[in-house]
Amino acid sequence: MAAIKILPSETKSINLYESSRPKFMKSCASIYFNQQHLAKKIFPNCAKIKTLYTSPATYITKKKVQTGHMKYEIKFLYMKKKHVTKKLMYYSCAKTE
Repeated sequence: MAAIKILPSETKSINLYESSRPKFMKSCASIYFNQQHLAKKIFPNCAKIKTLYTSPATYITKKKVQTGHMKYEIKFLYMKKKHVTKKLMYYSCAKTE
């Protein structure tokens, strides 16, 4: 197998590509994790809300806020994934040239 010669000007884009790839994989894993928890109606501690009253209206409002928080988190992760994908495409194009 022949050794690949890398120019010093290419090392920055290669390092950025290699550092962005784990971010992409972590975003995908977080999206899957949050979607599964939303489907099973399991909420993390950051989405839990403490209230003093136990009326039905309070319970419904609390559930809506928790699901809204999870949906917002998923949207945020999709935007992050899109941004990292653009960076990966840019770096992969720079790496191949």
